[in-house]
Amino acid sequence: MSMTRTSPLMRRVREAVLVGVTALALAGCVRLDSSTELGSDDTFSQHTVIAFAPDLADQLRTQLGSDAGSALSSRLGALADGVSLDSFDPAQLYDELSASSQLQTLAADHPGQVDLKPYDDGQLVGVDLTLTDLPLDVYDQAASAAGGALGISGSIVHEDGRYVVTIPADDARDPSALGLTPANLALVGNAVDVSVRFTFPGLVTEAPAGTAEGRTVTLGIADLLNPAEIRIVASDSHQIYWTPILTWGGIVLAAIVIVGGATLLVLQDVRARRRSRLPVPDASHESRIGTLPDEPGASSPAGPEPPPTA
Repeated sequence: MSMTRTSPLMRRVREAVLVGVTALALAGCVRLDSSTELGSDDTFSQHTVIAFAPDLADQLRTQLGSDAGSALSSRLGALADGVSLDSFDPAQLYDELSASSQLQTLAADHPGQVDLKPYDDGQLVGVDLTLTDLPLDVYDQAASAAGGALGISGSIVHEDGRYVVTIPADDARDPSALGLTPANLALVGNAVDVSVRFTFPGLVTEAPAGTAEGRTVTLGIADLLNPAEIRIVASDSHQIYWTPILTWGGIVLAAIVIVGGATLLVLQDVRARRRSRLPVPDASHESRIGTLPDEPGASSPAGPEPPPTA
């Protein structure tokens, strides 16, 4: 299953993201966070945030107007064609996306399972899209409406007891074509917030790119700006990721042993203190500490009073 052709709106978003990514001065001005969770029943849920700084167009205009920006523009070539910074307003992204026929069709076909909201965290504005328990066969349509902002084509196939996510090789994702060196790419990773995650019912068995942990693979900007194919394979059966459980279980067990041992030592010390070797007070409850029984002035234990004389 392959993704559908991206819409003009998503193409504009993609171009804006790529231009922003290559302009290292735009640190903190771009965020794309996509999290897709696949179910064993051929359904998926996805949460995506696409957001930009409100003054992104002004910053891009300033950056591309500099000498470095002119050189960057020449490297971008056709990628920048048709991108109008004058008409690009991140605050309007919600209105444009909610008006798209693609998303409206998706929402009509699956009522209550598509939720689009404006996104505003005080620094970035954009859209927040949540898709819940949609059939896997509409992933292409949903992906083009949400995570397609990076222009990543791909497929998700469920067969032979496993899920296979494939993002094919694409020279358009080659950062060297944009004049980015490995050192520049490292800076890009710190300049923008881009994360694409896939979570499966079972454990990940193959993930040559990204960070795999248990049932989840996370792709960052360095992984996505790589022209090589990305292929992720995971089991479709529910499995428990035992590593953190065993690790924390061992820590808890060790803590119990340490605390238990310390508690035992404290109890033993308390019992020892209770077995005092100090002299027992006399019947008058006067202390005899510091005196011997035969010393003058030492109080003798009080005995019974003699009977009265006649």
